[in-house]
Amino acid sequence: MSTPVENPDEAFVADPVAWPLLDPSAHARLQQFYALEAHLLDERRFRDWLRLFADDLHYWMPIRRVLPPRQRELEFTGPDELAQFDENLAELTQRVEKIETGKAWAEEPPSRTRHLVTNVMAREESEGWSVRTAFIAYQSRSERDSHAFVGERRDQLIRAEGAPCGLLVRRREIRLDHATLVAPSLSIFF
Repeated sequence: MSTPVENPDEAFVADPVAWPLLDPSAHARLQQFYALEAHLLDERRFRDWLRLFADDLHYWMPIRRVLPPRQRELEFTGPDELAQFDENLAELTQRVEKIETGKAWAEEPPSRTRHLVTNVMAREESEGWSVRTAFIAYQSRSERDSHAFVGERRDQLIRAEGAPCGLLVRRREIRLDHATLVAPSLSIFF
């Protein structure tokens, strides 16, 4: 077990090369958690998916900008700037409820998705884990409309008795590799 980090946000900027190797059972548990989440999303079991999040969730997708190397630290918008998503659990729940009405134009007809989550790197902390994963989220709608979203997720997971795999997502930062999106909307979950 590694030393807990005083400020959980430090884990997101800390050099992952310095992170200790995971115990195989911990790695398997994290892999299982992310496989379950992908399955729930791909099966459109959004209510069950919401149960994977902590009450104080922050679900955030900053916007990527194309900048010269000397400004690389500004590549993603900051917490007080515009974002693709900047939501809490109540707002995510509202999005799910809207999709369930059948009146969410961006999801009629509904998207078919396949979420692939890989390259799980984690660091254990006092309340849970800081985790980085790579993902591909493939979206297909109608007959010819398809898009692939590729990127990295930076999660803060907390231990929670009775939760799937004993974990809940408290914070999720989604960093798309795309600077320009060609999809007509971002109506799927990451």
